Amino acid sequence: MFLVAGGLATAAAYVNVNIPHTDIFLSGRYAFGAMGFVLLRFWGMALLLAALLAAVGQHTLPLGVVFPINMGLTLPFMVILRLLYRFILIRVDNPVWFALLWIAAVMTYYQGVMVGIGVIEAYRHDWAADQSILSYFRAQSHLIESALVAVVSATGLTLVRSYELVVRQSRELEVTLRSIGDAVIVTDARGMVRRVNPEAARLTGWSEDEARGRPLSHILRLFNVETRRPVSDPVSRVLAGGHAVGLANHTGMIARDGREYQISDSAAPILDGHAPGTPLPPRGVVMVFRDVTGAYRVQADLANQKRHFERAVAASATAVWDWNVRTDNVEWAGDTLGLFDRETGAGNARVLREHIAGQLGAKDRMIFFARLTEALETGEEFQHIARLNRPGSPPRWLRSRGRVTEYDANGPIRLSGTTQDVTDLQNTLEALRQSNADLERFASMASHDLQEPIRALVAYSQLLERRHGEHLDQEAREFLAFIVGGARRMKTLILDLLEYSRVGSPVPPFTEVDLNAVLAEVRENLAQAISETGAHLDVEALPTVPGDRRHLTSLFQNLVANALKFRRAECAPHVHVAAHPFPDAWEVHVSDDGIGIDLAYQDLIFEPFKRLHPSSRYTGTGIGLAVARRIVERHGGTIRVKSAPGEGSCFIVTLPCLPPLAQTRALEETQDDTGEAQEAQEDTPTKKPGEAEPPPALY
Repeated sequence: MFLVAGGLATAAAYVNVNIPHTDIFLSGRYAFGAMGFVLLRFWGMALLLAALLAAVGQHTLPLGVVFPINMGLTLPFMVILRLLYRFILIRVDNPVWFALLWIAAVMTYYQGVMVGIGVIEAYRHDWAADQSILSYFRAQSHLIESALVAVVSATGLTLVRSYELVVRQSRELEVTLRSIGDAVIVTDARGMVRRVNPEAARLTGWSEDEARGRPLSHILRLFNVETRRPVSDPVSRVLAGGHAVGLANHTGMIARDGREYQISDSAAPILDGHAPGTPLPPRGVVMVFRDVTGAYRVQADLANQKRHFERAVAASATAVWDWNVRTDNVEWAGDTLGLFDRETGAGNARVLREHIAGQLGAKDRMIFFARLTEALETGEEFQHIARLNRPGSPPRWLRSRGRVTEYDANGPIRLSGTTQDVTDLQNTLEALRQSNADLERFASMASHDLQEPIRALVAYSQLLERRHGEHLDQEAREFLAFIVGGARRMKTLILDLLEYSRVGSPVPPFTEVDLNAVLAEVRENLAQAISETGAHLDVEALPTVPGDRRHLTSLFQNLVANALKFRRAECAPHVHVAAHPFPDAWEVHVSDDGIGIDLAYQDLIFEPFKRLHPSSRYTGTGIGLAVARRIVERHGGTIRVKSAPGEGSCFIVTLPCLPPLAQTRALEETQDDTGEAQEAQEDTPTKKPGEAEPPPALY
């Protein structure tokens, strides 16, 4: 429109068309003003038009003077209006206010230009400046031209802005629709598909061009996942009701290629507004849905795992708990122990702690909270077994284990663990302890009682040989030698059995044992055997470990004695003892250059009475390595062997740097013996006649 107006104005100016009351079209600078502002973004065209109009009409001044004057008036006009539009007027969203402000700006500048022209003309014609300025400022043609330019330009700019806004919003809507992660389908008021975004095209198998104009039910076939029955069309429900709807759970869709998806969706009407008192019908429907097949599969797996977990917890008589240290809330599952008020749930941890602490003895309560605090500070696992005393019921023993499972820079957040009823285990343990004590007493008595007749058998056999040896033939003397040898082996076996049984009995609390001193004692005990065999016993620097010195001496004496016994005949044995550190343990290697052990028998040598060689070749009862393994296990360690026939053997003993939990508990009990009887009276219900004593805690 403005290009046509500008073209007509230019043509009229060149042919000098004189239209009454429209002489404004004959002025070059005014014709430029009629369209220059529209072409503010096209500077080249605006300047070209100004140059063309500068030559219009009969000039009393040279064209070279007229052109700079016209350009001096038009360029500021163009620049100022451009700045006003870009930084001020474009921020006005209301189109009416925008048009009014633009009209005011154009007319103000026009009149300002007229003031400048009046000054120039007063100078040229030697007029009074004030009269010349006022005459140009009030000129009707100038006022009409400025008003016309302002109104027409405001109308044009408003239309341009509206068009640009529509284009921009349409482009933004298109980008949003294609960028959204959910599937989106837009229909018209008849339920025909108008738009399909890429995600919807991927799930349905229909491109936007293929789906456009088709009913939604044709490209989106919905069904109930559980019943396999079709689901009603959501678009028809939205169009009928005029409000948003969502599909029920377990809704699936069948794609164009037959694949099935489980979806979650909603559909909403496209509304223009309302008429007074009556809502307008929807112009269309927007349906948004997403593929939740994987989420439902995960949800089903979690539900199955939860059921399995609850069954396992119920069957194991174990309570599983999770304590949020920050909020002091605790959640649990499985309450076969009766600690909580329901099978699963959540509650205040402080109330629960007070409830449980009220049923614990003073010492158990102190140890429990001390270990709980230590676990929170160090992040290490804590274990505690305590006796729960409930009025009117026998004591129960509970084992709690837990560790910090979540923490940040400020410290621990969650502590998770289990609590299990180990009353039966404690009772069994106490019975086992009693049985072991009885067995040890029996072994001690049996050792004493059995050794007496053996000693008599040996003594009388030797007496018989001394007194009547000259009357016995060689065969009879051999028989007597067999009797004495067998009796002595029997005595050795009895002593070994006694030692084996003593290793299994409870040991006093561990102390720090210097293995260098232990090996020095071993060297002294085996001095005769070392001398007779010509052995070389090399011992490197050894560590100090927690343990029982007597048992550790027996352990290494057995290993060194074995190395001396199972030597090669052609050379003196060489035994080497060294230690290697690890983060939480020491490995002590006892190596020799003896006959070695076949790989097939390396596990058997630690079993009691397992012998790989006849007693006629190598003496012994076959119980030494069994004793060694039992000692190592009582110290919380392991023992294994690396060997090959003819290449010697290396026995590797692993001993922990810290004592096992059982010894820690034994040490606590030893240190807390003072006042134990009084505490037991306070914390234990009165024992009924014939009732067994409650078992001690197991750690």
